[in-house]
Amino acid sequence: GEIYIASDPDREGEAIAYHISKALKLTEAKRIVFNEISKTALEQAIKNTRKIDFKKVNAQETRRILDRLYGYIISPVLSKQSGRPLSAGRVQSVALKIIKMRDDEIKNFVKTKYYEIELNVNGIKFSCVNTTLGLSKNTKITDRKFLENIAENTTELKFNYLDEEIKHIKPKACFTTASLQQVGSSVLGIQVKKIMDIAQKLFENGFISYHRTDSQNLSSEKYQYVSKFVASNGIIVRDKQLIFETKAGAQEAHDPIAVKDLDIKELPEENSKNEKALYALIYE
Repeated sequence: GEIYIASDPDREGEAIAYHISKALKLTEAKRIVFNEISKTALEQAIKNTRKIDFKKVNAQETRRILDRLYGYIISPVLSKQSGRPLSAGRVQSVALKIIKMRDDEIKNFVKTKYYEIELNVNGIKFSCVNTTLGLSKNTKITDRKFLENIAENTTELKFNYLDEEIKHIKPKACFTTASLQQVGSSVLGIQVKKIMDIAQKLFENGFISYHRTDSQNLSSEKYQYVSKFVASNGIIVRDKQLIFETKAGAQEAHDPIAVKDLDIKELPEENSKNEKALYALIYE
């Protein structure tokens, strides 16, 4: 019989595929990848088998090495400074550096008093968008007399009226893990960790798709399902699916975060207030 290895299509998934084939001493195993668990996706994956990508495997091994190189140096320092057993690696160390640089900027910031221009025409107030008066893009006017001189010598104002135009605004992408955390935190006022705990429950109970993903693009099958549902509610749907650009290094093994059943607009009463709020946000 044939053996197919179908771990996630990211670097870690590729490394897992390699370790499985090595542990089981497989020589003819076929590697398949897919972004959703559906009949269509599985059939397509089986038609497009390939060998294990050792570039991805080596990339994953390199990440592990970096984690250890940084982790073994930084983790003891963090633990000693905080008095708690903490760990850090290639991600936390860079994040810490960025925070430190930003903190230095705040500490070294020098407050400067500057002036802006506001026009009052027949009781209607206009704030000037550009208050540098062409001196320089980031120049602020710090001399009050400079503006007073302009005000005293201004005898005529000219207004340009812009024609109205229709703007086509692209719809926002579905939630990724990062955007769900960001929006959930700002809109609902829930801590990031709590958001992930709630999302975990929603996923386990079958209300939403997997909540750990970098992907912004729905699978074609899911897109068709959503399109038909939206169209059935009298809303105009795009002729073609909008594909968002993939960011370098994004982990797109799973679909973006979306509700499983669009007919479930609200969660049952037994669910908590926060669970209902987060589900409503994802549904919207």
